[in-house]
Amino acid sequence: MSWLLAMALTAVATAGPVEKADKSLAAFGSGDAASLQVAVERADAAVAKLPADPAAWGVQARVWLAVATHPGTVQVDGDPLATSLAAFEKAVELKVSGAARAELEPKAGSLESTLLAALTNHVEGKQWSDAETGLGLAMRAHAVCDALGQADADRGTNLYALATRVHAQTGDLASAEADYALLLEARGRDDAGLAALVARKLVDGGKAEEALAFLQPIVERRPDDDRLLRATIEVLNGLGRQAEAIALIDRAADRLASSVSGAWLAAQLYDEAGQVTSARRMWDAVLALDEQHVDSHLALARSLLAQAGEEAAELDGESAARKPYRERMQIEQRVVGSLDLALTHAEAAARIAPERRDALEAWIETLAARLQRFPRNPTQADRVRIKAMSVDLDKAKAALAALGEAQ
Repeated sequence: MSWLLAMALTAVATAGPVEKADKSLAAFGSGDAASLQVAVERADAAVAKLPADPAAWGVQARVWLAVATHPGTVQVDGDPLATSLAAFEKAVELKVSGAARAELEPKAGSLESTLLAALTNHVEGKQWSDAETGLGLAMRAHAVCDALGQADADRGTNLYALATRVHAQTGDLASAEADYALLLEARGRDDAGLAALVARKLVDGGKAEEALAFLQPIVERRPDDDRLLRATIEVLNGLGRQAEAIALIDRAADRLASSVSGAWLAAQLYDEAGQVTSARRMWDAVLALDEQHVDSHLALARSLLAQAGEEAAELDGESAARKPYRERMQIEQRVVGSLDLALTHAEAAARIAPERRDALEAWIETLAARLQRFPRNPTQADRVRIKAMSVDLDKAKAALAALGEAQ
């Protein structure tokens, strides 16, 4: 009889602190805000008195999660989410079961979601040190969810995507590649933006060959993705394999030329590779689709202005003086032709976007360069053009000055 009485007394002693904490938490859930402070005190007391009881840790996990998700309700020391997570882990370690587990399971997903939201904020704010800490907590919460049978596919893919980004940005590239593999397995499709990020960080880390090996199977799965195309070309250029990079752009050129964004990308890639003629062809393709595309007008103006400068250099120095008159005149005609075409695009850019400093500057520079190429003895038609261009130059300078004053 005394043995049975002892067992009963032990059961009461065991249940008492946990039940009290549960009761206070339930009161808080019913609208009694003051009960949360009492629940904290009782939950902490429960684990202090019953450190081997998973139910005690379970109630502490739930109470501190309530503190974390209701900020300002209770003044506490430390990080409520970290405290809740540690209690979850202890309850799992002690093999929580029965009613205590039933109470705990639905809260595990809430814990992971809350930690993922905090992690997302750190990532979006580019707070990489905090993001590393937050990622560690979110990973632990994910493991808790797995242990309690509460894993969620959407939360998992979100976690792997965030982990890939954080590890890439903080230089843990092996982990970033592993995280990406987990993301691909969970989601069943590639994330081109993340893949390109990992590849670029590998290149930055001096691992260009590894970056190319990482990208190749992804590009094979998504051959028409522009972000992957750019990333692959950047890697190839970094490896000094420009011919392969240009060939890759050439293969994609027809597809890219069918859209403004694609043609613009192709023009940039060709320009970066030094393929000026191909770049201009693609800028023209952009304008064929959108004649108001300011950046393409500016790109063409600058490219043609640079070409005019290179052509004009052939008329300078002793070697130019030895050229036959006809050849010098042909060169001069090419210079003027390049400048006239550059002026057409520079003027269009300034007309479309008069609020843009770079457009006005390009117009001014091109006008000044063209005015310098008129002959010393201009024809009547030349004089008319000189007068009109001089008016435009004054107007452009005034607009640029006004823009500076407005800023």
